[in-house]
Amino acid sequence: MALVTLNAFDLILTSQGLNLGTLFEKPMCLIKQETIFTSKRPANEII
Repeated sequence: MALVTLNAFDLILTSQGLNLGTLFEKPMCLIKQETIFTSKRPANEII
């Protein structure tokens, strides 16, 4: 009989009832969107 060594990741992958996907995915409401642009004009002219 061979010994089988499992680490935490093996245990998670073999556990069918355990869904950890939500721990690693950000909800859409928490994702920040921003627009970045550059200009040769000073900020006070743009504003």
